[in-house]
Amino acid sequence: MKKLWILGSALLLVGCSTATTYHARNFMGEGYGDYRLSVDRFTVTFRANEHTGPEDVRKYALRRASEVATNYGYRYFIVEEERDLTRISTVKSKEERMTAFLDLLEDKQEPQKKVIEKEREVVRPAMELMIRCFHDKPSAKVIDAYQFLAYQAS
Repeated sequence: MKKLWILGSALLLVGCSTATTYHARNFMGEGYGDYRLSVDRFTVTFRANEHTGPEDVRKYALRRASEVATNYGYRYFIVEEERDLTRISTVKSKEERMTAFLDLLEDKQEPQKKVIEKEREVVRPAMELMIRCFHDKPSAKVIDAYQFLAYQAS
């Protein structure tokens, strides 16, 4: 039982320290989401953890936009609006360390506890795309959803 608990804890820690992959939104709020605004307009979001780069977040958001377009029978889409939803937070932590005779000037005979306070900034990238879909190619700045998905698969 103890080995199983240790193995489970190790897997949990490993899982928490990896970049967000492409998947539907999970209980942590990471992944993609989308909703329909009108017949041919949609909002697509992708949220990631601090181990995921902003370029991957944009790629995943565009991938989901391509899937949404093709799922509703459209071939092309344009990004009408792009919003950066990145969250930046500060995480504080304390660590206690035992010091063994480090302060010889004060002639301390016993190990002392030293509390180290740490502070780090955590950046969780996220993006929202407002897209408009088309059956026929309307302009040169349009994204071909089928080609985008084919390129991502290779």
